[in-house]
Amino acid sequence: MKQVKSRFLNIENINSALIICASFTLIFLGYLVWLATSIDQETLPYLTLPLILGLILENRRLDKNWKVLALKLMLASICASVISFFKILDSDVSTEIALWPYLFIIFFAIFSAIYHDKKVTPVITEGTTLLQSISIIYWIIHYNYLSFSNFFEAAVLFIGLLFCLLSFYTAFSYTPLTSTLRLVLSIWSAVIMLAFSIVYIYRVIYHNDFGGNYFIDNSMNFIQYFLLGISLIYLIQNARMVIVYIPSKNSFFDRAHLKRIARMNKLHLWRYSKEQVKVKDSLLILGFTSVVFFFNYSADLIPPFTMIWLVFWSAPIIIFFKNRR
Repeated sequence: MKQVKSRFLNIENINSALIICASFTLIFLGYLVWLATSIDQETLPYLTLPLILGLILENRRLDKNWKVLALKLMLASICASVISFFKILDSDVSTEIALWPYLFIIFFAIFSAIYHDKKVTPVITEGTTLLQSISIIYWIIHYNYLSFSNFFEAAVLFIGLLFCLLSFYTAFSYTPLTSTLRLVLSIWSAVIMLAFSIVYIYRVIYHNDFGGNYFIDNSMNFIQYFLLGISLIYLIQNARMVIVYIPSKNSFFDRAHLKRIARMNKLHLWRYSKEQVKVKDSLLILGFTSVVFFFNYSADLIPPFTMIWLVFWSAPIIIFFKNRR
């Protein structure tokens, strides 16, 4: 008897669960595939493949248990198929079949974020918030957001730049990281990543920033969707870490709301490291990102959000190998 446990999931016998889920998955998927082949048009968007591949790869990085991964895939497939099946009964078949991969991806990302609750809340440092702040400054400059047109845009930009300056100050000094400072920087990090993720999703889906070369365009599309797939789990977690602070009509800083905020504050404090980064590491991050962003800004080589995402993944690797010498 193999047992898989998490905060939200407790499966007494994963092998039985896999058999049951596989049966339902085959039934629903078989019906959808039959419908897809019975209509004379392309219904499944191919760019969902790198999205799914990125999600699967990140799940494997977080947990090596392939049975748990298979179970999440099947549960996501069942949920997406059930919704598509009932919507097909009273709407256009091709539209609902084309929607299926996106429903599958959403459910797969949600199940992954729930199962890997702690792992998708990685410990971050002053170096992380420095990297994110540099990236948001590059974003502002690239899209010329400095030429704001109203008071609201100016206020948002001013507040954001204040937080950027705070992250620069902590990264290039040895100011003690108090609880308040760590909480503020962690929330700032979550806000940045949530904003980047939302805008990145929008631009990947609705924009085409390439130059017309078939091979390059398709390669860049694949890379963008693949990186988006890797990041989806973290988007969900960052959204959860930010949304809790926003009051709603039924929860406006009452006792229950304040309790949820207090719990989230503890999570923010837990994930922000008390260990201060070396100033020379901060200088390396600043130098590396400045050169890469300036080159991409001048040459307009790849879309800025793709470059930001690549820098997010490559900069920590550079610091890791530098510190191993």
